[in-house]
Amino acid sequence: MYLNLGQDYATAKKEFDKARALDPESTAILFWSATVAMIADDLDGAIQLSQQAAAKDPLDGETQLMLGQCFYYAGRLAEAEAAYRKALDLIPARPGLHAYLGVVLLAAGNGLGALQEISREQDADERDSALGGAYQILGRITEARAVLTRLEATRLESDAYSIAKNYALRGDRDRTFHWLDRGYQQHEYLMEVKADPWFNSVRGDPRYGPLLHKLKLPE
Repeated sequence: MYLNLGQDYATAKKEFDKARALDPESTAILFWSATVAMIADDLDGAIQLSQQAAAKDPLDGETQLMLGQCFYYAGRLAEAEAAYRKALDLIPARPGLHAYLGVVLLAAGNGLGALQEISREQDADERDSALGGAYQILGRITEARAVLTRLEATRLESDAYSIAKNYALRGDRDRTFHWLDRGYQQHEYLMEVKADPWFNSVRGDPRYGPLLHKLKLPE
């Protein structure tokens, strides 16, 4: 698939635009079209497409997850929380969901609720990625550093992207781009770097535009 395997945004968008024209009622095509819009930071478009998919299949938990993600990236936190909670009702064992909900609660200023929700996450990788960021945002720097050290020790060959996110929250641009480059070399999925607010601190860096170009994302 152009998006997941080739990380080729432009080709993926063309293919999904064609597919949606041929079958506008397909929830799967709407879902993936929303994904394409989201990674390009077209969050209004991504939300609209996700809502269309959810209206056609309201019991699909993955679509609710996508909707929550789009709302979160757009800063619509109450709607993101509601969508993630609905996803948890539908697919409670889905890895990452408690961590994602915790990040939304954190963004909404509910630090205690965020940590409680993240602690419920059963996937250790997702839990640590969210926990490191939560500690950093809450000013618990020693704990944030300990989690980041653990991430660097255990996930350097599989999830450089999450390490980069945590460095971006610390405002360490050099380490952020170091780990993003490592993720690129390891063929990791980096396509949400443009939409994810945890990367806000590096958007003005001169290395950011070339990164988007390398990922074939619109600048």
